[in-house]
Amino acid sequence: MARGFMGKILWVDLSKKEIKDEVLDEELGRQFLGGYGLGARILFSRQKAGVDPLGPDNILGFTTGVLTGTDALGGSRYIVVGKSPLTGGWGDANSGGNVGPYLKFAGYDAVFFTGIAEKPVYLYINNGQAEIRDAAHLWGRDSFETEDILRGCGSGLYRPIGREDGAHRRGDEQQGTDRRTFWSGRRYGLEKAQGDSDKRQPEDTRG
Repeated sequence: MARGFMGKILWVDLSKKEIKDEVLDEELGRQFLGGYGLGARILFSRQKAGVDPLGPDNILGFTTGVLTGTDALGGSRYIVVGKSPLTGGWGDANSGGNVGPYLKFAGYDAVFFTGIAEKPVYLYINNGQAEIRDAAHLWGRDSFETEDILRGCGSGLYRPIGREDGAHRRGDEQQGTDRRTFWSGRRYGLEKAQGDSDKRQPEDTRG
């Protein structure tokens, strides 16, 4: 991790089932420090005006900061960003746990989703390689069950994020989980946006 950055952003288009890497401009990262700053800049510069928060053009991001993955205070934090379904404006939710650090260990500073999947899917990242996988066998399960199933799918150090069952039904207040610890998914209704996209959050592993 050179000077706090891995140097890559992952873009996932769920509608087209496409994944691409983008080089992170270190100057951009330093001008807009932290997962909050990076997420705000990306959405401000690339989000179309007036998009439907529950539509395919709403960008949903999982972003880390320069201290994420270190032993520093706050080294476990990451931010979820997007247009809020509740307010129609900016939305963010701050989370701790293992996903932020392991996203960086897997080679990325951030992941941004666009589009809407035709069926339930989840994102699998392993040592800088990402793929969209079918999540039909996970749909309707709670976060504990989801984590147990994913851990049984192969070897490696898995760090999944699940969603509580309400997210599948697009309720107004849902929660996400990071290794069985809750983050404020109720903040700005970002879990509702995730549920509408028919996707689960990233699963990171150093394999």
